[in-house]
Amino acid sequence: MGAYKEVLSEDNGVVHTQGNDLDHLFTSNTYNIEQPFFQFLQEGYKISTPEGEEIFNAVRKRDFIKTIGARFGAFFGAMIVSSLTFWGLKFAFGVTSTDMQAMIIPGLVSAVLLVGGYLFLNKALTPKRVTTLYHGEEEDESKIIFQIMPTSGFFYFNKEFHLLANGQSKLTFKRPFTNSLFRIKWEVYDESDKLLFVALEDSWFMSILRRYLNLAKLIPMHFIFQGSDQQTFCEFKRKYSIRDKYSIHSNSTEFKPWMTLATCILLDTGEER
Repeated sequence: MGAYKEVLSEDNGVVHTQGNDLDHLFTSNTYNIEQPFFQFLQEGYKISTPEGEEIFNAVRKRDFIKTIGARFGAFFGAMIVSSLTFWGLKFAFGVTSTDMQAMIIPGLVSAVLLVGGYLFLNKALTPKRVTTLYHGEEEDESKIIFQIMPTSGFFYFNKEFHLLANGQSKLTFKRPFTNSLFRIKWEVYDESDKLLFVALEDSWFMSILRRYLNLAKLIPMHFIFQGSDQQTFCEFKRKYSIRDKYSIHSNSTEFKPWMTLATCILLDTGEER
């Protein structure tokens, strides 16, 4: 992975640089995050200060070929499992094709496996997406600040992402499955695996309405960040608009601005917005 280099001077065509320092690049506690119109091959956000100065560009590439392949693979895989189960149950219970009443149980079991198998395999096979943050408006490989990427290998229930800067893991984001059934919770750890803070949906009630009653469009995403004292020090809100628009404000002196902004970018990626 490339790392952003700050230009210090140029002498006879030779550019002198120094390594990226996250603390120096992120100096504001308030940012606006906005998705441009007409994105197709990738998703991304322009990140600016309240004064409108655009300073960062977050990009998340789409891999349509692998995604479509995952859909087909999940469908055919689920069909195979469902069909084998159906014929296996028919054979085990000695059910004939003319006994429609006895066919109900094998049919229901295979239908459940078809739907559940497709959802599971599609989730497992869909390529994991990486979000890259650039300094400035352009996608310049020499101006990569950090990347947020999922852990390698198979994961389905417990999600885990890492923030990599200069080739090193700076933060780890974990979403425990059981703790996020009714109110989504992300835990943020530092390089030594020490828990720094957590990001929670604003309330149990709102979370249930969004997830289980499918009212996410009417009740936009809203997360609060809490430290070890369980006091809220930052809020990440989605604004009412056609395209995704977020605002973030932190009043913490303990946690660096880049930590909270990176967590907001992670929330959009990790929650598959």
